[in-house]
Amino acid sequence: MDLVTELLDDLRVQSALYSRFEMRGAWAVEYPRSEMAGFHLVSHGRCVLEGHGGAPLHLGPGDLVVLPGGTGHVVRGSLPARGTPVADLVARSDTPGAVRVGTDGEEARFLCGGFRFAAGPEHPLLSALPAVIHVSMRDAESHPWLTTFLSAMECESTAGRPGAEMVMSRLADILFVQAVRAHLAALPDGARGWVGALRDPTVAAALALIHRNPEMPWTVESLGRAVGLSRSQFAARFSQTVGEPPVAYLAGWRTHRAKALLREGTTRVSRIAHMLGYGSEAAFSTAFRRWTGTSPGAYRRALRAGDTEDVLATAVASPGRLIVESAG
Repeated sequence: MDLVTELLDDLRVQSALYSRFEMRGAWAVEYPRSEMAGFHLVSHGRCVLEGHGGAPLHLGPGDLVVLPGGTGHVVRGSLPARGTPVADLVARSDTPGAVRVGTDGEEARFLCGGFRFAAGPEHPLLSALPAVIHVSMRDAESHPWLTTFLSAMECESTAGRPGAEMVMSRLADILFVQAVRAHLAALPDGARGWVGALRDPTVAAALALIHRNPEMPWTVESLGRAVGLSRSQFAARFSQTVGEPPVAYLAGWRTHRAKALLREGTTRVSRIAHMLGYGSEAAFSTAFRRWTGTSPGAYRRALRAGDTEDVLATAVASPGRLIVESAG
């Protein structure tokens, strides 16, 4: 299994939700900042995505945008319009799983969805991806899968057949994976940053060792030796490519894995310390506090107390809306 596959598998989609938007005339939908990764898949007409911190993206039929970090944004039509929060539009809709606005003018249809990941929004893969991944139908030759997914998802979202929710969930899971793969394939040679490091065989091999065996007493020297480089060569190459030293990355990955284990709630803190290579529970607690500002026990108690409901999730998951929960 390659490292990208392992990371995507580690994310584990915990829940997914969708609504179908059919918009005419002057309209604009506001999407707040969210802990969920969002996506829009345009099936008909044209619209514009803006307000995400970058240049406006003009989207046409078959275009896909994924917002891995849940960046706030606006999707609008071609005519000037005041933005309406997505939660308000969904609440007003009298059609389960669909939002319809306007009766005249050019129509735009798109699927809006979001993913909540079991691994949490701080997962290294999510944090390393750009705010927006745009996969354009204009590059259909490079992305032959896009047409297939567009047809399948639109069919399932409108047919109302038994099991549609589960089919949509599975299709959307794969859609996210395909978008990440498309982004990786489009990176130029020598791209810097964590995701770019996956294309450097030597650095990717070191990352794989850290991810697969976080309990090992890795040092810069031992990691360099494992991938065939001297200590100084490896340290320089890893830091330049990933953006931080190997030992700092190891500590960060151990913290991520600790959070995931604490979130699951069934593993004792002392056992987590052992699984991640710490000599004692006290050493683990000190390292965890250094990275998160809180102790493992306090972190787990906060999770049990419950987090604030996500605005978009609450809106789309209101009674009668299309929502899918999967165990991942």
